[in-house]
Amino acid sequence: GSVLNVSKTNEQAVRVLNGKVTAVIKVKDLQSENSSEMRAADSAEIVFGQELVLGEQGIADLENRKTLDFLALLSDDFRDTEWYKWNRKEDAAGVPAVTVADAVGNQSQTALSEIIESKANEVVIETPPQEVSAAPEMPIILTPKAEERTTRKGEVLISGTVGLDVQKVEVTRYIGDKAESYILQKYVPFSGKWSYLAAAFYGNFVAGENRFTVVAIGKDGKKSFPAEIIMMYDKPLEPADMSVPAVASFNGAATTGASFETDEDSVLVGGKIGKGIAKVFVNDFVLTKYVPSSGAWGYYAKTQYGNLHEGENEYSVYGVDADGNKTPVAKFTIVKKTKPVAAPAPAPTSSPAL
Repeated sequence: GSVLNVSKTNEQAVRVLNGKVTAVIKVKDLQSENSSEMRAADSAEIVFGQELVLGEQGIADLENRKTLDFLALLSDDFRDTEWYKWNRKEDAAGVPAVTVADAVGNQSQTALSEIIESKANEVVIETPPQEVSAAPEMPIILTPKAEERTTRKGEVLISGTVGLDVQKVEVTRYIGDKAESYILQKYVPFSGKWSYLAAAFYGNFVAGENRFTVVAIGKDGKKSFPAEIIMMYDKPLEPADMSVPAVASFNGAATTGASFETDEDSVLVGGKIGKGIAKVFVNDFVLTKYVPSSGAWGYYAKTQYGNLHEGENEYSVYGVDADGNKTPVAKFTIVKKTKPVAAPAPAPTSSPAL
């Protein structure tokens, strides 16, 4: 029963004129060795009168794991299109009831009380004023309970509830002065229940104090006040090796230098870093596949990702321990050369006439 419009020009858009749909936004997985592999970056429930529009910059932000507020009311430009006007005309010529197109612009999901009066070829609609929605209530953290927030286990499941008007739940993990936010992918919109796994293996649970905040996000993008939980991982905190990171290889070939020349469009940089390092950053981008305290890191520079260009490319790499302390910065360079143009094949010579 839903009525929607999907378009793809210089932007990708989904617009809903009746009912509701759920859109799953998939983007390229920049950390995957397979350049065509996609990952689900976000999802959104779009209700009548709303649109989801993504341009090149929005897609790039999602590829880099940034949080976006991409839902909005239908734009005036869309209401001026022939497609919209034609559908409105079809609605008006149909049954004398509240039309799909005439409901556009109202954000409320509750039923509208509307009166339609026919005058010649006109359809006059009276609607109640739009209500301004309030921000969601602050999330409630149920587990672990206060007396269970010190643990010797390497992982902990944090869970709780939010209001039934909440579309997304965002958890932020703090390491020193760096905040890393994550939209819960397994949270079911408007279900009221959420959970988040913190584990040493994932790098979001380290020895000592671990601080998390939880925020509820409504369908209009408004955010609640944050709820906070502090978990203590009762494990002896070994001093991290804060030595400068090292570059060990380019495209699998061992190196003792910090510079590499190539005409290829993809370079895998492998490196080493001290034990006890919780996160590794290259050009301030956190390496999501780095395993904490593993001593090794990897980074893909690709023209497809926009982090490898013709000429000289400079990169900075550093590590951060559980307290947010940074290692010295190491730098490396990749020189991208233009691929040689293959010479055209010689034209075949003709055989002498007999």
